[in-house]
Amino acid sequence: MVVPSLIVLTLLGVAGAGAGYLALQSPPAALGALGVAVLAALLTLYAAGVVYKKERYEILPTRLVAHRGTIFSDQTTELEVKNITHVKRRLPWIRYKLFGTGDVMIESAGSSSSEVVLRSVQRPREVYAQIQALMRQNGFQLAQQHLLHEERPDLLGVVLEVLGFAASAFFAIAYVGLGMVMASPVLGGIAASAVVCVFSAGLLIYFLDMRRRTYRVYDDVLVYEEGFLTRDDAFIPSENLADSNTHRTLVDRILGLFDVRVSCQGAGQEIAFRRLRHGVALDAAIGRVIAASKDRPRPGTKPEPEGADAEGAEGEDGRRRRSKRAPVPLPTPSGAAWTGQLNPALGRTIAPFVIGMGVILTLALISVPLVLALGNPMALGMFAGPPLAFICMGAGSRLLQAACTRFEVREGSVKSRFSFLSVQEREFTYDKITGVQIREWPFDRWLGTLTIRLWSIGADQPLDLFNVRHEDVDLTAFLIQTGVTSQDDLLTIPARFNLRRYLRANFAAALLAGVVVVGLVAAALVVDLRLLGLLALPGLIAVGAYAYGRAYYPRMQLRCKDRHLEAYEGLILRVVTRVRYQWVKKVQLTRYPFGDEGDLQVFVAGEQRLLPNQQKGGGLAAAAAAQQQGATVPYGFRVRYVEDLPVFEALLDELIEDGPHPEEVEAIRERRLPGPAEVAAGTLHESAPALGNRLFLLIAISVLSVGPIVLLPLTIPYTVIEVRRRRFRLERDRVVRQWGILYRSQATILYSRFDSIQRKQGFVNKMFGNATLTVFTAGSSNPDLVLEDMPDADAVYEVLKKQYR
Repeated sequence: MVVPSLIVLTLLGVAGAGAGYLALQSPPAALGALGVAVLAALLTLYAAGVVYKKERYEILPTRLVAHRGTIFSDQTTELEVKNITHVKRRLPWIRYKLFGTGDVMIESAGSSSSEVVLRSVQRPREVYAQIQALMRQNGFQLAQQHLLHEERPDLLGVVLEVLGFAASAFFAIAYVGLGMVMASPVLGGIAASAVVCVFSAGLLIYFLDMRRRTYRVYDDVLVYEEGFLTRDDAFIPSENLADSNTHRTLVDRILGLFDVRVSCQGAGQEIAFRRLRHGVALDAAIGRVIAASKDRPRPGTKPEPEGADAEGAEGEDGRRRRSKRAPVPLPTPSGAAWTGQLNPALGRTIAPFVIGMGVILTLALISVPLVLALGNPMALGMFAGPPLAFICMGAGSRLLQAACTRFEVREGSVKSRFSFLSVQEREFTYDKITGVQIREWPFDRWLGTLTIRLWSIGADQPLDLFNVRHEDVDLTAFLIQTGVTSQDDLLTIPARFNLRRYLRANFAAALLAGVVVVGLVAAALVVDLRLLGLLALPGLIAVGAYAYGRAYYPRMQLRCKDRHLEAYEGLILRVVTRVRYQWVKKVQLTRYPFGDEGDLQVFVAGEQRLLPNQQKGGGLAAAAAAQQQGATVPYGFRVRYVEDLPVFEALLDELIEDGPHPEEVEAIRERRLPGPAEVAAGTLHESAPALGNRLFLLIAISVLSVGPIVLLPLTIPYTVIEVRRRRFRLERDRVVRQWGILYRSQATILYSRFDSIQRKQGFVNKMFGNATLTVFTAGSSNPDLVLEDMPDADAVYEVLKKQYR
């Protein structure tokens, strides 16, 4: 609320200054400006009053609800207490001293959009304590009885931090101050002195802020305090701590300082503890807390009622309960785990560069006679020199990385350490690892190496154990420790590639190619037959793509085990992905036109934050996202060209609910599905989006943009058909969204995977009396499911709240 208030005050000040100037120039104009300023002020105050009246919070036994809005919109965010990962109390200095108000920020295991912020609340200390008590009631420990470690930023580190900040701002201040003095020695000197005084005061406050930071690690919670004038107090429950790592620059190594970063569940949910003297001890204490928390019951879990585990027993909602399956295998207990240290194989690391260098040198030798014949020997150096230089630099960089990297497999975690000029350590605990990939290039198969890639719900980058030797890795034991084991296949979903499915999967491109071919043939018959030669290149490309598909897709398949999924893909780079059912957050299918074949995509908890130079497979959208710094891509995999797609998708939904139950195993093997009567009985609510919102926006944008208005006879029917093809269905254990015209898609999320839900009603929604519901799962920074423009949003919202709790 502070920033909007400052903006409003600034605008009012500018309006007042403008009115004063006009009063000197023209009294009638001044009166008009004054009237406009008064009206703007009244509207601003009215809007602020509406925002204040709509802002309210509910603290309920198992969830927190925040209501907020503006004149034209409303929003409700609901967060389950069991999903809370981070709670912070902020006491702004002036506001707390004058009015006794503060902010309480509550984050969940996902996006900041699912954060609940109690802003400007009275008695913030009491509210903060109430949130802690509520979390204890829902299964969190938070006793804070046994202190394991306490740490504060080192004085030398604080001085270094402040001096670094001062140095970075010195040149800008000196440049501005010198310009002021040269323009007006007296006034400029006064202004420059004022800037220096304010900057010095800021440095002093920053120094005191760093010195007053305290970090405490208890056996069940991580607590930290920050701030000098404005005070922050926060805690992270041990149950939702994910990973920790340390980082040291060259200066830090010289001075013996550390930065420790702690991550909660969710990409980007990372908190940095800077300039510590005993960072290793702090990191070790956090690691012990994370390892101990995996043996505790998860917050929000309730004991099964008596008789609930009997086959055929019914719950309170009247639904038939299935018999309990065997317990989910946990990582191997301490003392029985496989541990060891791994080093990247230097030969495997440099092999691609040696091959590349050999190819370039071979081409250079082959071209020597041609160069000599042309009489220009320098051309050979110009041809081979730059590629060789790039290869040598790349080889040196990769060799340095491999020589300075060590991997350590521990009883409860996997750790990577890079130590050269700087030191960076990353550690993933087994119970937060959401997926394991085994990646092999041809060089790996020749040299007996592999790369193990680990996904974690608490990290925005995977951890790669790259180029390690097969003989050094007990892969079976390692997979058991991560929670995946080799078992019999319950269900196999293969990719069935053929020409007919290939053409339907690329229907638009095939249709366009057909039009081009017909046009060229007609032009050749009328104008010149030599025009048929233009078909050679695209024909070769199409044949090559089909031939590659014939070689690539026979390896692609998804195997459903008793406790996890195994996905196989790749021709040159072969990848095997293993994911436990509990980490599958969404299943999506896309059917090709005119049939039941299509693509099956599985989304896994956690996300990867792409760097500007990274690219990730998955189509043009993923490639475009890779060019945006900070863009995130969800973990997952895809199986293409699946026949009987609806059957496999429904069976996969049954498997990931909480693993196969004994009475379902035979049905899964025989691919039996519930009949229409059972599906209808399991449907709680079915709905479709309102048409008015999209048509209103389409017409408004077309009219305002002028140009697209001529396309309205085409865009309006298309929009009507596209909206009418959308469907939302709420079943007993999942929510389903369907959309698409030619390519029909369907996304499914289990209620048990929900992290938070939001209800939003914007200006257009209010016009047509509907709202949009948004679903987040753990570890997601973007919505996993959006039920847009629902005319019965309130009824659906109530059903969702009831089911996912």
